[in-house]
Amino acid sequence: MPPSAVSDGSRAIPRPRTGADLITLTGLARFRVAEELDVRTPYRQVRADWTEFADDFHEPDVEPPGTRAGLIAALNIYSDAKDMSVDWDAVGKQRTLKA
Repeated sequence: MPPSAVSDGSRAIPRPRTGADLITLTGLARFRVAEELDVRTPYRQVRADWTEFADDFHEPDVEPPGTRAGLIAALNIYSDAKDMSVDWDAVGKQRTLKA
């Protein structure tokens, strides 16, 4: 089963033609459904297993994004997540432009 997410906010947009609502969640952490609870609410309730995604509760240890080091750190995280290769020697040789 794919991971689910818990949210700190949501927004519902009614869809009159279908009678359904389009719900947008702002995610905080992922989890696996350990158990579906037997409830009578119009929405699912589950017992969550957070073990696999424990790192979602910690901020990444990177420089602020407004710095060169922060930009390079963010690029490193992004390229790892997207399985992209980066020529880090070329990145390191680039000069910083002043605004």
